Amino acid sequence: MSTVVALDPTSLLGIGRALLLLSFGIALLIHQRNGDLRVPFERIAIGFLGLMFFIPIVSGLDQLSGLLADWIAKKGDPDGVKQVLSQAYEKAAAITDAEGGKAAVPEILLQIWRTGVWAVVKSLSELLFLVVAVMLENARAIFWKVLSFLAPLSIGFFPIFPKFMFNSVLFFFELALWIPVLRLIQVAAFPLARAAHEATGGVGVGIVAIEALCILLYLSIPTFTHRFVSGALSGELDPSHKAVSFAVQKATMAAGIVKGRIIG
Repeated sequence: MSTVVALDPTSLLGIGRALLLLSFGIALLIHQRNGDLRVPFERIAIGFLGLMFFIPIVSGLDQLSGLLADWIAKKGDPDGVKQVLSQAYEKAAAITDAEGGKAAVPEILLQIWRTGVWAVVKSLSELLFLVVAVMLENARAIFWKVLSFLAPLSIGFFPIFPKFMFNSVLFFFELALWIPVLRLIQVAAFPLARAAHEATGGVGVGIVAIEALCILLYLSIPTFTHRFVSGALSGELDPSHKAVSFAVQKATMAAGIVKGRIIG
């Protein structure tokens, strides 16, 4: 009988510490040739701080993402588009030829309604519209758990592969924006869907266009957040940046204290 085991981020903390010490030793050998041992001590100090505080930081970022999504949802109606589409489909299903002519619906759509294929089209479009949003939310939750579980490993390799941890940090920020951006699209699309519904009487192709646009925007959220976060934070995480330089200086001081105590 199989059992479901949750991905606990603390499970790999021991391995992360061991990897951090091993990577520190390798980094010492690498930088010893250059005569600069400052970098390995800086990175191991940052690594230990990362292992100590990554769980509360990740949890806080997740909560902040939820608060932002809730705040955006209160600015409008995230379910408004679904309600407008539902009303449009109900009206389209009950339409007669005469009403179709008055609504200026293309003949191809009238043929779909007459032959009964419209019920299939309606079901598929509704299913796709709903499933894409649900899949995005579930994918975000899964990626968040997997990334949190693997975080100790990325931190453990920091002394020799610092970009491994930097990329993980960027991915966390990207995932944190998925649901807020989804809510933002839903809120922004509602006035457009309502205007199209009122302008066409609820049976025009404008409704179908809004639905297709929402589906495309939902699917583009991962790409959008990746480009947004990479452009905004990739430069901020560069070692030459003032904020990173300041953090490195403080980590160097901490590493010097640790080194002095070990030697003394």
